[in-house]
Amino acid sequence: MAKPKPVTIFRLKVTLLEGDSRQAVWRVLEMDSGGTLYSLHKQIFKAFDREDEHSWSFSFGTPGKRGTVECTSRSGRNKRLNQLPFASSKSIYYLFDYGDEWMHRLKFEGEFPAEEDATYPRITKRHGESPPQYDELDEENEEAYLNGTPFEFKAEPGKEVSFAEVEQVMRTVNPRINPCEVIGVVHGALSGVLPVSPLAVLHDIGGDSGFLDFNEVQSAVKVIFTLHNQFAEAFLARKPFALRRMSYPDTDQGVIQRIADLRAEIKGFVHGLGMGVFDEKAMTREAGMQMGHLAELDNMLEGWERLYKRKPNDKTKASPEDNHRLLANLGSTLDIILFGLALEFRGQAPLGTRPEKAKR
Repeated sequence: MAKPKPVTIFRLKVTLLEGDSRQAVWRVLEMDSGGTLYSLHKQIFKAFDREDEHSWSFSFGTPGKRGTVECTSRSGRNKRLNQLPFASSKSIYYLFDYGDEWMHRLKFEGEFPAEEDATYPRITKRHGESPPQYDELDEENEEAYLNGTPFEFKAEPGKEVSFAEVEQVMRTVNPRINPCEVIGVVHGALSGVLPVSPLAVLHDIGGDSGFLDFNEVQSAVKVIFTLHNQFAEAFLARKPFALRRMSYPDTDQGVIQRIADLRAEIKGFVHGLGMGVFDEKAMTREAGMQMGHLAELDNMLEGWERLYKRKPNDKTKASPEDNHRLLANLGSTLDIILFGLALEFRGQAPLGTRPEKAKR
């Protein structure tokens, strides 16, 4: 049975958000308005000369914002273009490959009658050369990316990031994002044998606020990739690594802040493990014990936090200075637990080798 010819077509300008805007790479596509979102993805894939398929998503509105319609390669595959808010959305984004994160902005240029003799979909205009899908990612770095080991991609070689830098960048992107949780997520994801996707981190812990514009997260992406390398270097050297706030006020509020930071780091680490590819059912006895110790430590901190908030003027409790010393020791205990978990989970695939289950 012959495929019915389209009655109307959507004209869309797709711009790659990468590099110098004066050298923008964009394509104009014409699509059957009754076609699927998957068919639009395939046409963009073709238009930018890509080779390997990866997960993708469309956002009608600012990604992560309340009210934005999100369609992923799973949820939106069979949605019809004419059933989606192309005409009414002020901004439309297309993200291809959650690892390399190729972001595009779509502009709806209108709905038009289909031409009698035309074949759709089609590319009507091109500007700029398509960048290589794996630009800068040589064979050695690709293997490192798959392993979660250090790689020089979207991060300055040898650069290290401080807690203050992480905090400053996250505050700029979204004040609701706790830098301690971000650090924990990166640590946990790598411990779970998963290369880190910066936008996945920001989406997962940023809540409804998301980010205002793709350009605003470029510095955050670089910081998260740099964190990735710092943790990976520590894993390869088999040394515990922690990145925390340097100092706290010697006040009750300072103690509460320190407790909250440690709990946020634990929360992020557990979240990051869930983003990884380790098999929880195949968890070793030692890993199970370490997870139990982690839960006990979090419960202890939670109780401590509640006590401080419930009895802020209790004269019988230890001084802030003494509590800070105790919390510093607990931070060292946390380092040992997290390092032990990293070794256990990554032990399913020896450090520095490609884990069989890890996927890009």
